[in-house]
Amino acid sequence: TCRVQTTDVVCGARDSCSTNGKAMRNLEPMYINMEAILCISHTLSHCGEHVDLPVLNEWMTPWLGLVQNHPSARAIWKEKLGGGAMKGYSTIRWCSREECSNEISKNFGMLPGFVDTLLEDEIGDKLPKKMKAILDHQSETLELELACNLDLEPIISTCYTLEGDGLVILLARAKIDTLLAFGDTVGDRADTLPNVAALLRKQTELKTGVKVYEYFADVTPPRYFKGSITSVARGKVKVKYEDNKTIEQEEHEVRQWIEVREMDEWKRLAAAAKGGITYLRNRLTGNLPAQQKNFDCS
Repeated sequence: TCRVQTTDVVCGARDSCSTNGKAMRNLEPMYINMEAILCISHTLSHCGEHVDLPVLNEWMTPWLGLVQNHPSARAIWKEKLGGGAMKGYSTIRWCSREECSNEISKNFGMLPGFVDTLLEDEIGDKLPKKMKAILDHQSETLELELACNLDLEPIISTCYTLEGDGLVILLARAKIDTLLAFGDTVGDRADTLPNVAALLRKQTELKTGVKVYEYFADVTPPRYFKGSITSVARGKVKVKYEDNKTIEQEEHEVRQWIEVREMDEWKRLAAAAKGGITYLRNRLTGNLPAQQKNFDCS
């Protein structure tokens, strides 16, 4: 009825599910000029699966099983949040799991009391015990991995910005290029993972030998100087810099300049963040194993 010639169809857009892939392949013999284009938001929604955060993954299994499905646990957590709306989990909602973990990250201080309440009220059988064990033995690592996930929020926002079939397609190239550029530089500077950097600095004991990387705006030209702590006494910290000058500062002044990039946890989490962007790049360039060629977005 539209009187469209089969040779005039040049594009077929679809999501990444296998059934739609099969449907597109069935149409290709009829529409010989048609190029299959996969939904970029579906691609972005899978990036989180390739960010290796093992303690967070261990935590999210009981969390989603309990807080999202048990009415009493859900009500207690909602009360902890002040009675407002809480993030819900859905297997068919893009980035849903990451949104839930980001909510946890922003309210991390509430977790011990919340889990203790679940145990006291005997809610959830064995699941609160699993969460309690993680908080008792891996709390710092869990908080760092939650912070890493929070620093990857631009993937989530880009996913939702590009959904739909309107003129947002004109934004796709610029938005994706921004994410790829982030993947190229993540870990090179502390501000590429700001929440991770802030937590590592908070968790670091100020003592002799701790390295700093401080910015001085009052030198010509303004630049960063490497240094290391030489003494800590009565709330005062002395730092010797690469130009052999020593400056005494307050603890909070030094803490914000602690060098995180040489820490093992920084390197691990930067590599994890890079993994999500590497997956995106591989999807966009067709650098995929044979069994995943159906997901080629190149």
